[in-house]
Amino acid sequence: MKGCGLPKSRFSRLVAVGAVVTTACAPHLNGRTPADIDQLAAPVSAQTPATPAPKPDPLVYNQTGIASFSADELHGKTTATGEIYNMRSLVAAHPTLPLGTRVRVTSLHNGKSVVVRIVDRGPFIKDRIIDLSFEAAKQLDYIDKGVELVQVRVVQTP
Repeated sequence: MKGCGLPKSRFSRLVAVGAVVTTACAPHLNGRTPADIDQLAAPVSAQTPATPAPKPDPLVYNQTGIASFSADELHGKTTATGEIYNMRSLVAAHPTLPLGTRVRVTSLHNGKSVVVRIVDRGPFIKDRIIDLSFEAAKQLDYIDKGVELVQVRVVQTP
């Protein structure tokens, strides 16, 4: 070989030794091709098509606390959604749930429940978690008491 600086015979022996060492040190492929090995070494995202991450379940919200109700004092006034409050409809005010969310409110005293739609913000009295319409409070049978211990669970998000 011209230009490598080694005599032909010595160069040939060096190439032969290099080939033996490379073959002996290479991992055993068990009948796989180098492309198969590359696929096995590829990240999982490259091996399988991407699947979307599961969305958080909106029905996980569950809160227990005191419910109050609004009647005459707000009847006919505009709510946070822009609609007019009707004390005879099944609506409610909640401090944080998205407007338009439907929740099931269950009385922990008598087990009665009602589904209402969140149309306003409130209540603004400490320790109260939801302010129901007169109709919703009537269906839960707590008009005479004014407040009730309830459980609130999201049924549907907007």
